[in-house]
Amino acid sequence: AMIHLPSAHQVLDKKGDYLAAVDAPKWQDYFARTFSQLAWWACAAKQFAQSDKAHEKTPAFTHSPTQRNAP
Repeated sequence: AMIHLPSAHQVLDKKGDYLAAVDAPKWQDYFARTFSQLAWWACAAKQFAQSDKAHEKTPAFTHSPTQRNAP
């Protein structure tokens, strides 16, 4: 999945601080939910990778990045 930060250029300045007209608490809540989801997926991916079935269902790429391409 992807992590989306919609309109980041309209919310944050070049240093990563909130712009003056932005509702910072609203965005802090959004970012907290986003990063919580990222942490959940990281834990789930780690647990799956450590399982006995991980490499059966998702074999490692062994010769070319083109193995990732859709058929």
